[in-house]
Amino acid sequence: MTVLVTDKFFATGTTSTNVTVRNVVPSVTLPSSAGPISEGQSIFFAANFTDAGKNDNQSPGFSATVNFGDGTILNRTNLGFNSQSGQGSLSLNHTYADNPAAPSTTFTVTVTVTDKDGGTSAAATMPVSHRG
Repeated sequence: MTVLVTDKFFATGTTSTNVTVRNVVPSVTLPSSAGPISEGQSIFFAANFTDAGKNDNQSPGFSATVNFGDGTILNRTNLGFNSQSGQGSLSLNHTYADNPAAPSTTFTVTVTVTDKDGGTSAAATMPVSHRG
């Protein structure tokens, strides 16, 4: 960056310095919890995310990794993002088909969102209680 200063006598001076612009990673939020659900029942929820980089929706855009806590991992690409508001969302549903070993247990859903520059959010988590 170079700054040019002119005084009232039209004398000028300049100085330069280097500026490093760093990527701000997205931030993702989930509902506080889901359930209880029974075997074979689906959960539906939205993961919402924000990003200060209003142009981060340019190709390849945003992607998400979702771990449902039962061994199922989902990867999504080209997530919807509103460049005006800096917000996006991801609608998800999942069926916990297998009866867990205990009569009742809790699965933890974990979601991370990555922007086009490779910045990855901190993991957001949500407990899902399951009845056998």
